[in-house]
Amino acid sequence: MKIQRNKIDQIRKRIDQIDAKIIELLKQRLTAVEKIGVLKREQNIEIEDNKRESFLQEQLESLARENNLSLSFLKRIWDEILLESYRIQKRKRAG
Repeated sequence: MKIQRNKIDQIRKRIDQIDAKIIELLKQRLTAVEKIGVLKREQNIEIEDNKRESFLQEQLESLARENNLSLSFLKRIWDEILLESYRIQKRKRAG
């Protein structure tokens, strides 16, 4: 029983490391989004970009298939990321 518990603990430690990487990547993405928000403000470009959103949707569908992941699961996560991205860009647009 103890051996199984050690295996579980090892796997959980790996999950914790992966979670930390996900957070770091989200931080990097949102930093890039901030920069885009500033550029859009300077160039008076709309925050929402339908062409970009369509591209991202196609990319998400492709990545879901390639990685054998549920599209609805990824879409829920992606929608939250995009909402936060828009929120940041709107804040940057306001100055």
